[in-house]
Amino acid sequence: MNRVAVCILHFAFCIFLVAPLAHAQNVREHTRINRDKSTAVSEAQATELTLTKTEVAVRPIQVWVRTAGAIDKSGKALTVLLSADQGALVKAGQRVRAFPPETRATMYQARVTRVARAADGRVAATVTLVAPPREGSKWYVLEIVADRGEFLSVPNEALIETAAKHLVYVIRETAATCRARSRRASRASSTRRSSTG
Repeated sequence: MNRVAVCILHFAFCIFLVAPLAHAQNVREHTRINRDKSTAVSEAQATELTLTKTEVAVRPIQVWVRTAGAIDKSGKALTVLLSADQGALVKAGQRVRAFPPETRATMYQARVTRVARAADGRVAATVTLVAPPREGSKWYVLEIVADRGEFLSVPNEALIETAAKHLVYVIRETAATCRARSRRASRASSTRRSSTG
């Protein structure tokens, strides 16, 4: 074989080895996960969806611990038993909204007056009504308002809830579009959270 034929065979062999590698790189690029799974929404669509525009800012976060209890013989106090997680949020002096289950229209103001931790980790909280209770109502639903502190947050009115997640639309300054971003189903960064017990 002459020298030219050897060079051509050598060149063909190199192409044979390199071509699959280039193709493999292309396959990898094609199958890589795209981290930006956002959906563009025009300004007109945002208006149609009635999206609420608000700034993400540091705001005080409140958690509502929801529970229920029976009023005692004095007619002013209710004692409830909370889980350790809920009890960690409750302190003496916190505001409470109380209402009988048969009528939510009548809301009573109350305060947490005593918190006692049990050996098993649960917490017994005593809530005292500010005004006399509703005539004939023994049971009350209680919503204890706990302040968690200030956190970077998105207000509830700016969230769009779906079955498994919450969506927040982020406005990009560089384009006149909004992009949806999903959050976990937890409302830790919203301004209010309810914990049922």
